This record gives sequence, structure tokens and C-alpha cells, in this order.
Amino acid sequence: KNCQFSQDSEGFGAFHKCLLPDCHIVMEATGGYHYALCTYLLDKGLKVSVVNPHQARSYAKSQGFKAKTDKIDAKMLTSFGDNQIRAGKLKLWEMPNNEAVKVEHLLKLSELLKDRIKQDKQRLACWQLNPACSQEVIEFQQKVIDDQIEQLKKVEAEIGKFVQTQKEDKKLLESIPGIGKQTVKYLLLLLISGKKFNSAKELSAYIGTDPNVGTSGTTVKQSGH
Repeated sequence: KNCQFSQDSEGFGAFHKCLLPDCHIVMEATGGYHYALCTYLLDKGLKVSVVNPHQARSYAKSQGFKAKTDKIDAKMLTSFGDNQIRAGKLKLWEMPNNEAVKVEHLLKLSELLKDRIKQDKQRLACWQLNPACSQEVIEFQQKVIDDQIEQLKKVEAEIGKFVQTQKEDKKLLESIPGIGKQTVKYLLLLLISGKKFNSAKELSAYIGTDPNVGTSGTTVKQSGH
């Protein structure tokens, strides 16, 4: 049976009433929206697992789930979770500590601001080449960029404070060839979060250093990194 529930305590309670006492709930990571529900279910003594959306989508394609709707996703996650449980690969979700959550959000905010600044600079450059664009609009856009740069400096300063508390681990990580500054920050985050991985490949995939090469004949569609 497919049901919809609101993303609040009332909806969580209604969802909980539909569950069997010994069930295992599987959901995708949703950019932070899953935390509240996971915490609620964990407090109720239920088993909860949060899976990587990319991993779940790859499974969906392999099983012929071509369309993507809430109803299909629910069916797919049920199948995926059952498959992972039988294989002994489904990990139970644990509530991360407050410091780890803060650093994770700061890192994501930093990346978001960098992307926005880059896009806004490109937009500004385009407008500056347009004779019809007023100087007032160009100044407004420059002010938007300047404000974002100031916010980015503050966010990076907070991240820097965290990095300074992990000096020894930072030094060791930076000595590894091919590991950049941003990757070091995410690895330090993993160290304080207590997140565990079954293999080096699983870790590298999580932080984005897992080579993923696509070829067809003599053509390379996607290079490793």
C-alpha cells in the first residue's frame, strides 16, 4: 500500500502507526531532510538505513525501473533494501554528532557559494558586454557578488577553525599524493563523524575520488579522476 505523509511530527506519527514492530526502514539521503524522520524512528527503537541516491538509482536501472515517481521509488527502495539485507551490506543509520553536522553543512555551504559566485560572475561579464544593460543593473550584480564573497570568507573561516583542531590528521592526509585541500576537509569530517566503510573503494566513492571510466570501442566517454 502506498501512502503519503507530511514532513512533521504529525506525519511521522501517522507513518509510525503503519509500520510493523520488527520492520527495517530504508530511505535515500535527501540533503538533510531525512535527519528528522531518521531520528524519530530511531527513538522509537526501529531499524533505519539511509542509502546513497546514486547507488539506489543504479540498482533501479539494473532492475528495469526506468520511470521515477514516488510510488516507483518506494517499490524500488523496498527491493533494494531487501537485496542489501540478504547480502549483509545494509548498514544501520546512526545519529551523527553535532560538530560533524555543523562542519558538513559548512562544507556544503562553501561549495554552494562558490558555484553561485562563479555563475554570477559569468552573468556579470555577459551583461557588461551588452550595450543595452544599464550601469545600475551591473552595479547591483557586482554588489550581489561582493556580498557572497564576504559570506564565503566567513564560512571558510569557520571551516578553518575546525581544520586547525585536527592538525596532526590534516598533516598526514596532505602527505598523500593526489589528495587536494577540499578532499582533506571531507576526510577530516569523516574522522570526527565516526562513519565506517567496508572497503577503500567504498570510501573513495563517498568522497568522490573513485575512478569511473566509461568506454565504447576506442572512445572514452568519461575519464577517471
